[in-house]
Amino acid sequence: MLENLGIIEKNQIEFNELKIYNDDMLLEFNLEWDNIITNLTQSSKKIEEDLLAQHIRERDKLGIEIDKIQVPKAKLSSDTLNKKVQLRLLIKGKRYAEARHLKEVIEEKEAAEIEAWNIKFREQLALKKELLLKK
Repeated sequence: MLENLGIIEKNQIEFNELKIYNDDMLLEFNLEWDNIITNLTQSSKKIEEDLLAQHIRERDKLGIEIDKIQVPKAKLSSDTLNKKVQLRLLIKGKRYAEARHLKEVIEEKEAAEIEAWNIKFREQLALKKELLLKK
């Protein structure tokens, strides 16, 4: 019986030693795992920050390119074009007083149409730029 108690006590001591060794190994593994996760998290954050910075640079570059776009020549209304033809006919007919009055009307109308064209173009361009920035 004493032999059995000695064997049991010896087994208990070995079990306790193995448990301590296992706890040490588990602690070492957990520390190493935490280091790996921390490094991966930092690496991922760096990659994300780099991509975000690249995205901002590309977005700014695209915004500058969009701002450089020139407004195309305005498309005048048929009424304005018809009045220009009438003006040429008046000048050919040497009806200068009527031609001067018609020229003033044409210039006012043309300026208004060009301004409206420019505003419309810039609004459409701003809308497209905003849609690109949202992406």
